[in-house]
Amino acid sequence: MSKSSWGWFRVLFIILSIAYIFAGFMLLMYPQMFAGTMIYMIGFMAIFYGIVLIGSYLMATNFKSSFTLITGIILVILGILISCNLFEASIALGVVVSIGFMVIGAFKIYQAFFLKDLGVRSWWTILILAACNIIIGLIMIFNLNDSGTLITLLIGSNLLVNGVSDLMLSFTSF
Repeated sequence: MSKSSWGWFRVLFIILSIAYIFAGFMLLMYPQMFAGTMIYMIGFMAIFYGIVLIGSYLMATNFKSSFTLITGIILVILGILISCNLFEASIALGVVVSIGFMVIGAFKIYQAFFLKDLGVRSWWTILILAACNIIIGLIMIFNLNDSGTLITLLIGSNLLVNGVSDLMLSFTSF
């Protein structure tokens, strides 16, 4: 990759980091407003993506994968179930999101030690923010009953932590 390509990558990384920080602040400021909306959006996205997969299977001429059709049907059914069962969907979403936060935290720990090996001085800030990610995931997994608003608050705080972490990474690594 040329140096100019890395410059654009850095700019896009900074823009994405700022978008994470903005989204995190919005979710922290208005958690009640976004709690049910997020679950409906996930259900809608699953239905929409399932319809796209079914349509691509039906429109394919050379390569028709039954996996595409089956995945599309499963996504449409899951989307409908999510949209019709908000409480159960919020608990399931809480489990999935908390596991995701812990996996992201583990990956960021790996990134921090990789940066330490590269000689980056501020590697420890990424490590601290990675620990925050894991703590957020643990808090979520043990409070699934209050998952609607709690998930919104924790997703907001996680977006904020990831946004700050990625912003620091963009200024120290590129």
